[in-house]
Amino acid sequence: GAVLALDELMAFAGGDGSFADEYGPQTGPALAKAIAAGVAWRMGAESAGEVRAILDAAERYGFPLVVDGASDAVSAAAELAAAGVPVIARPHFEAGANRGKSATGDWPEYATIARLVGEGVRVAISTPRGMGSSDLRFAAALAMRGGLGADRALDAITIEAARILGVDGRVGSLRPGKDADLVVMTGAPLSTGASVLATVIGGALVWSPELARSGSDATRPGKVKRTQIAPTTMFRTCHHLNRTSSSLFIEKRQAIFYGPCLPWLA
Repeated sequence: GAVLALDELMAFAGGDGSFADEYGPQTGPALAKAIAAGVAWRMGAESAGEVRAILDAAERYGFPLVVDGASDAVSAAAELAAAGVPVIARPHFEAGANRGKSATGDWPEYATIARLVGEGVRVAISTPRGMGSSDLRFAAALAMRGGLGADRALDAITIEAARILGVDGRVGSLRPGKDADLVVMTGAPLSTGASVLATVIGGALVWSPELARSGSDATRPGKVKRTQIAPTTMFRTCHHLNRTSSSLFIEKRQAIFYGPCLPWLA
């Protein structure tokens, strides 16, 4: 269903106006403009079969692809690596789950990300569903529990994630000319004992224990003035494909999001 809808959307973008009622009259032209600009498609897929289906679609239509999910797609890792398609992956985690009551019960699988990376797939780590960006270090630690090395885990939440999202010229590492947003910690970033010593945004110190104790305005929300490039996350069109339980978002100059597994739709 979702792949059929994708075929129809591509036909619509190619000028077939018969899909205007189904997807909305602005969807085809907006999609055509995004495709012409060469923006990447971020598509939700969890199983190996789903991953192979969108790899086939990307090859047929020639668009750059980023897979969102791949939680059960290790058997397709070699194909992802060969195609040069990166993955945004979430480690398995269910808060409060009571395991071990059944001999056939499912146990958490922490090794998926390490196995994808081991096969040569470029991976960015995102937080498990229901968690926010403040849990990103925890997500990286879960991947490390599954065998991912500390350096690779750190890359997956910093520079590799920035490369996959196409913003590595601005964020993801400490280099001259990049956004001066950084955190100073007491130890290795993914160490369980490391804590924050200072936070810098736009080159300005906005948090430290001393500032917090003094009640400085710098630590209050909304007090930081940024000088970075204006965000380009203006949605040009959004259409929910009811018959496929999939959604299409076209994000200005950055990415096309398509699929049932998008994090903000969960």
